[in-house]
Amino acid sequence: MNKPITTHPFLFDLNSPEEDRKAEPVILKMKDTTIHTLKELRENYSPDELLKYHLEGDLVRWLNQHYYEKEAADIFSIKFEDKNCLEQICSALDIPFQIELSPEEEAALSEKRELLRKYTDDEAILANPQNVAMNQEDLATLLNKHCKKIYLCAEDFSIPISVADVEYICLANATLNNPYTEQQYLRAGIKLQGFSLPVEENPDNAVSAMNAALSNGYDDFSDNHSDLTAAFHHMFQCTKYTQYYHIPFNSSLASKFFNSRYECENSVKEEIRKAYDKAGKYISVGNSSCIAKECAKVYAKHLENETAPYMNLLEKAALMTSSADSYDKIKEQISKSYKLLLARFEAELTDNSDYYQMYDFDYFVNQIDIEEHDYRISDNDALRLIERFVSGSIQYTISDLYSPVSEIEEDLNEHCATFFNTALTEYQDFVSEIENLIDLIGRNLPSMTEDESLTDYLTRSCIKISHFN
Repeated sequence: MNKPITTHPFLFDLNSPEEDRKAEPVILKMKDTTIHTLKELRENYSPDELLKYHLEGDLVRWLNQHYYEKEAADIFSIKFEDKNCLEQICSALDIPFQIELSPEEEAALSEKRELLRKYTDDEAILANPQNVAMNQEDLATLLNKHCKKIYLCAEDFSIPISVADVEYICLANATLNNPYTEQQYLRAGIKLQGFSLPVEENPDNAVSAMNAALSNGYDDFSDNHSDLTAAFHHMFQCTKYTQYYHIPFNSSLASKFFNSRYECENSVKEEIRKAYDKAGKYISVGNSSCIAKECAKVYAKHLENETAPYMNLLEKAALMTSSADSYDKIKEQISKSYKLLLARFEAELTDNSDYYQMYDFDYFVNQIDIEEHDYRISDNDALRLIERFVSGSIQYTISDLYSPVSEIEEDLNEHCATFFNTALTEYQDFVSEIENLIDLIGRNLPSMTEDESLTDYLTRSCIKISHFN
């Protein structure tokens, strides 16, 4: 069992995008201007205000509430304590990042600008020579700074396919060493302009290209399934459900004076026990507060909501392709999704109970220091002994109740984070069973056109099949 961690990188709850959108709207203000769009944010950019909003979590919430999903995900991954935190935020939001340069750095930049004039007269490029790589070392420096748009000038470069979300622009006939195809780069989250790329994939680097694509979130599902299944697969995808749980406690105990150490210690144990038991309920199967219940509810609701508009058409397609049994099984899986998912999630907690067990109760109790306050005034030992029996001559206080409760909270949320990761995997596994059944229907249907909605596709498929019948 791991010792509970004692730090938390955020000053805000870790909510899902859906929860952020249900919450009270976040108002961003910069330079006394209310921000409504990313364009307005860039135009009124204030470094100090932007960092403040990031620290408090309002920046992520605002992005989620305005459906800037990619930017929200990028900002969420940036830790406030990172040395280049502001630079990463600016890069994620496409805000030009400027820092004060030393005279030496200014001179080097001016020298680089003059060198660039041999290759281009584009003032936009010349105004930002820091984004141009003249050699492989320059490229490495820009990638380490998380630069999102890089000009490659004149030389032969090796660009890493494992580094996503970068755009490379060819300048002065720059070339790429052992390049991939354009499609392989796009799958890996890389854009290129002006480069000569191969049309056919190279078998020698195909594995590394696919690994980079998968790491970037590329889904090769459609390559191996029917168009119908691929369409449902896209709908079934959802954001991982996650929650950060706060444990309340009676903070007034910290300012209370007790007339006996015994009374003080008992009060401490009682308060720690309340917090400890409260935390334990979240990971206790059968308890109404168990995280498995809410998690199953969220995923089951998502599954039901996404499939409901298409079930009638899917049934017709199944009947027309002699796949009624598959449809019946799909309908049953979806209707029972809450119970089936709950069983999976509860099994995770039960089968791995040793891991999910809270850290030892005594560990948290032993962190409490009891402070003694001696108000006896006599120097005589005998008189001091008599004074001891006078109520209030010696009193006791609790030095710090926040720290142990905070560690209980962190211990709980560490386990919850593991559970939420596993729950998403279990949901995806459960959905794959439904997808396999959908595929039995979809493999008998015609191909889906690129811009066709699922409703139109199912309708057209049913009409086409009826003509053949």
